Amino acid sequence: MKVTQRAAIAAVKANSVSHVVDVDDASQDPAGSSYKATETQRFNGRGLAVQNNLISAVAAPVVGSDSSLGYSKGSTWFFAGILYVCQDAAVGAAVWTAQGGAGTLEQVYTEGNTVGTSVLTMDSTNDVVGIGRQTLDSNTGIDVIGFGFRAALANSGSNVVGIGKLSARDNAGSEVVAMGTSSALGNAGEGVVGIGNSAANSNTGGEVVAIGTNAANSNVGNNVVALGNFAGASNLGIDVVAIGTNAAKDNEGANVVAAGNFSGSGNTGSSVIALGENAGLGNTLPNKTIIGNSELPTYANLAAAQAAITILLGGSAGSTYLFCDLSDDTIKFVRL
Repeated sequence: MKVTQRAAIAAVKANSVSHVVDVDDASQDPAGSSYKATETQRFNGRGLAVQNNLISAVAAPVVGSDSSLGYSKGSTWFFAGILYVCQDAAVGAAVWTAQGGAGTLEQVYTEGNTVGTSVLTMDSTNDVVGIGRQTLDSNTGIDVIGFGFRAALANSGSNVVGIGKLSARDNAGSEVVAMGTSSALGNAGEGVVGIGNSAANSNTGGEVVAIGTNAANSNVGNNVVALGNFAGASNLGIDVVAIGTNAAKDNEGANVVAAGNFSGSGNTGSSVIALGENAGLGNTLPNKTIIGNSELPTYANLAAAQAAITILLGGSAGSTYLFCDLSDDTIKFVRL
C-alpha cells in the first residue's frame, strides 16, 4: 500500500509537508527515534502517523511549537532560508536547532516493504528550489528551479528552469528553460528553450527555441527555431527556422527556412527556403526557393488545371493555387 502526502493532508496544516509512515508501538519515525502514535496522529483506523514539517513559516519555531501542534522529534521547519530540526517536542518546552542557510526535506512513504523518498531542496540565498531525488545536487547556478529526478544536477547556469527527469542536468548556459526528460541536458547555449524529451540536449547554440522530441539536439547554430521531432537536430547553420519532423536536420546552411517533414534535411546551401515534405532534402544550391513536388500538383496544361481547380469542386474562394504546367514545364496558377 502506498501512502502519500495527499492522503494525510487533512491531518496537518495546509503549509506543511508530511512524513507518512506505517506505525505500531515499536515503530521508527523518519528521523530514527521510536515513538508511539497518539490517537490524534491516527486516522481512518489504518495505524498511520503524521509528522508535521513546516516549509512556509512566517517566524522561527519557539518552545510552543511542540507535539500539541503535531510536531515531533525530527520535524523540520523552514524560515528565512534556515532549516530548523526539532530535537524535543515536549509540550511547552520544544527544542529546535538551526541547521544553516540551506536544507533538504524528505517526504517518506511506504509501499509494501519498500521505502521511497522525494526531496524538497530550498536555498533562499541563491534563490534555488528543487523537488526530486538528486535534484540540484552540485548545482552552482543562481535563480534555479528543478523539478524531477536529477533535474539541474551539476547545473552551473543562472536563471534556469528544469522540469523533467535529467532536465538541465550538466547545463552550463544561462537563461534556460528545459521541459521534458533530458531536455537541455549538457546544454551550453545561452537563451535556450527546450520543450520535449531530449530537446536542446547537448546544444551549444545561443538563442535557440526547440520544441519536440530531440528538436535541436546537438545543435551548434545560433538563432535557431526548431519545431518538430528532430527538427534542427545536429544543425550547424545560423539563423535557421525548421518546422516539421526532421526539418533542417543535419543542415549546414545559414539563413534557412525549412517547413515540412524532412524539408532542408542535409541541406548545405545558404539563403534557402524549402517548403513541403522533402523539399530541399540534400540540397547544395544556395539562394534558392524550393517547393516539394508533393505540394505542387501537375496538369497537362492551364485549361486542365482550371477545370480541376474550382470552387464547385472544393476550391477556396479568394485563394491562388499553384501547379506545374506539363505543356511547357512552367509553374502557373489558378486564381479563385
